[in-house]
Amino acid sequence: MDAQISAGGRTYAVCRDGEGRRLAFVVGQLLDDADGTGLARQAILSCDEPLLGIAQSDKEYALAGERGVALVDESVAHNLPVTVRVPGYRDASTTITVPAFAARPIRLDLALRRRPQTIRGRVLGHGAGANPPLLPVAGASLTISGPSLPGGELPLLLRQPLPVDPAPGATLRSRALAAQPELSLIEPAERDSQAISIADPQAAGPGTIIRLGPAEGGFWAEIAQLVAHPDRAAPAVLALLTAPLTGSAPNGSTIDAFSLAGYSGSVATPQGPCHAGEAVIWVNSLPAASAVLVLRQPGQPDRYFDRDAISGPLGDYTIHGFARMDLPELRVSAAGFATQSRTLPVARALSGDLDWVLAP
Repeated sequence: MDAQISAGGRTYAVCRDGEGRRLAFVVGQLLDDADGTGLARQAILSCDEPLLGIAQSDKEYALAGERGVALVDESVAHNLPVTVRVPGYRDASTTITVPAFAARPIRLDLALRRRPQTIRGRVLGHGAGANPPLLPVAGASLTISGPSLPGGELPLLLRQPLPVDPAPGATLRSRALAAQPELSLIEPAERDSQAISIADPQAAGPGTIIRLGPAEGGFWAEIAQLVAHPDRAAPAVLALLTAPLTGSAPNGSTIDAFSLAGYSGSVATPQGPCHAGEAVIWVNSLPAASAVLVLRQPGQPDRYFDRDAISGPLGDYTIHGFARMDLPELRVSAAGFATQSRTLPVARALSGDLDWVLAP
C-alpha cells in the first residue's frame, strides 16, 4: 500500500503496483420462477456497494471488485443490497450476505416472477342437427387442472385477482352463503372506494356479503356498517365496507346480497410468494366447491373470491392475473358438452384469443 485516502466516511488504500485483478464475490443465475429461463443478459442490476461492479453473461451475473480493495475485511459479513429489473417481470430487491471467512465467490441464484397476464377467448359449442351450427356457450367453467409441482402443490385459479399481497399465515377455505333480498346502487360504485350508496338496505347489515357485476366479471365486498345517507332520504343508506372495492359498477346496478353460512372442506394454504394482481395461487390442497372462497389473513379483513373463470352470455371469457405457470393444463366444462382439456405454453395462450369448440 502506497497511501490511504479518506472520503465519504470510507478509507481507500492506494496501491500503485497492485495487480488490478477483479475478484467475483457473488455469482449466480437470474431465472424465470416458472420455467427456469435465464434472464441475466436482459436484466438491469444495481448494488448499493460503490466498490463492487456488476458483470453479466447470457446465463449468470456476478458482483465483482478489485482484489485487496473491495470487501477487504473477511472477518465480518458483508450485506449487499441488490435490485434486479427485467422487462415484463416484477422488480426484485434482496440483500445478499457474503459471510465472514466464506470462500469467494459465493453462489446465489435469484428467481423473478413474471408480471400477471390476461388470457381471453370464446367458448363455442356444436348445436343439434345434421349440420350443427357453432353457438356461444354461456356459463362454461374454465379452470387450471395441472400440473402439480414436485412437492405436490396444486394450482388454484381465482376469478378475481388478489387485491393485495397475502400476509404470512393466510388461508383459503370454501364457505356457503344464504341469499338475501337484492339491493340496488343509487350512485356509481368506484374502484378503491370503501363505501357504496344503496337505495334500501332490505335485510342487509354488518357482515352481509355483496356481489357487484355479472358472474363472469363481478367482485365481492363485505358490509362493515350502515349509516344514514348524507344526501338522500331514508331508506337510502351509505354502506361502509371492510375493504376497498376491487372493481366499479354503474348507478342502478343490482347487488346480490348474502349472509355467511358454514365452512366446508379443508383449509388451503398458499405455497410460495403470492402478489397483488395474480389469480393463480399454488396451494397444499384444493378447497371444496362452494359458493365463495374466503381468504383469511391475520390482522386483515376477509377477502372473497370466485373459483375458476366462466364464460359470459356471448361465450366470451377472461382469465385475469395469469402468472406463475409455464405449461398449464386448461380445462373447459359446460352442461351438455364433453369436457375438453389442453396443455399449451403460456406464450401461445397469450399470443391471441384462445377459443374452445365443445362437442355434445
